[in-house]
Amino acid sequence: MATEVLNGLDPRSMQLVQKLALYFAVDLEESEITFDCLERAEALVQYRNAVRKYLEPIEADNQLGRLQQEILRELKQNGGKMRYRDLCRNMGNNRYGTDLWRSAYTGLRKEEMITEWHPKTLSNRLTHMVGIPKVDEED
Repeated sequence: MATEVLNGLDPRSMQLVQKLALYFAVDLEESEITFDCLERAEALVQYRNAVRKYLEPIEADNQLGRLQQEILRELKQNGGKMRYRDLCRNMGNNRYGTDLWRSAYTGLRKEEMITEWHPKTLSNRLTHMVGIPKVDEED
């Protein structure tokens, strides 16, 4: 029963599930760790892992690298694509100054870590879109 819940988890997550399951058993005044306690603990750990992945801490050696990672994170959090205008607004690009923003953005474009395209809207106006290109991974 416990192996079903712990299957596929990394070692840290397994330990956390075990500790939380014990907590739930004590809190629910159970005489032993039940499957319900394990399920609750696993749900909390899955949530924790999803939050860590979503927030993805940024570590960079300089301000330019940090800004580039923030741009990529913003795009990932928006499904891998968004309007350039929304990217600028969400990132507060004016805080960085035009030189740093331009350098970070064009650097990502030149390295093909992001891509741009200009589709037409329903009102026949061009929209500036930016996104993370899909990568075909070969085994």
